[in-house]
Amino acid sequence: MLAYNPETTSNRLTRGGPRATIPPGYQVNFSLSSDNRKAVVFEGFATTYQRPSESYEWSTEAGLRWKPRSNFNLSFGPGYSFEDSQLMWVTRIPDPLMTATYGNRYVFGRIRQRVLSSTVRLNWIFTPRLSLQLYLQPFIAVGEYGSFKELARPKSFEYNVYGKGDSTIAYEGGCYMVDPDGAGPAAPFSFWNPDFNVKSLRGTVVLRWEYLPGSLLYFVWTQNRADYAHPGDFQFRRDLGDLLTAPGDNIFLLKVSYRWSL
Repeated sequence: MLAYNPETTSNRLTRGGPRATIPPGYQVNFSLSSDNRKAVVFEGFATTYQRPSESYEWSTEAGLRWKPRSNFNLSFGPGYSFEDSQLMWVTRIPDPLMTATYGNRYVFGRIRQRVLSSTVRLNWIFTPRLSLQLYLQPFIAVGEYGSFKELARPKSFEYNVYGKGDSTIAYEGGCYMVDPDGAGPAAPFSFWNPDFNVKSLRGTVVLRWEYLPGSLLYFVWTQNRADYAHPGDFQFRRDLGDLLTAPGDNIFLLKVSYRWSL
């Protein structure tokens, strides 16, 4: 599938502030799938979206399902995406001197973002009264920011890049300090480093037992793990190790229902 988006203006980029120009872009999608009636089914999907003057991104997903019997189904679906965008929202700084943008500085940065995820699903029916379901979702998202800038005027693709001209930018103690006009009248300001490295692992196991006709017992185990170390730095083996060893919460639930014959 091919798609083209012409140049437009929108206030979504500024989170409800002045309208900004969104450059034209195009999208290409590709998908394929094997015979769903077979014991092993493969599915694949890939897409790319590019605005040549501002950003490009691409992602790919794959799926593998194994169903050797009618009572057993196991699926695995990894995915990976990458984005390089010059205009990722960072923050809004009030400044009455910025009359062109209605008394605010709308700050953006270039982001290089990687997202790696997967889903694992298992459905196993042992008997008509006893079944097991499993869901597992590992997730890693890393974003590195740079080239900070502000919208120069509404309905434009013009930005003032910090560190060029009279403006300065420095980094210290997890914060960026910006002086937008050097010796000019504008007040300096700061914002926290927006880099991130989010790793999470969520899993749920459900055992269902119909111990009497119409009477059910559910045993549920849910585990959540999360880690945020090394913001902005993606290393697959290290990040995967951090994910598997991260502290987690374990939640257990037991639900019993009984059907009365009246």
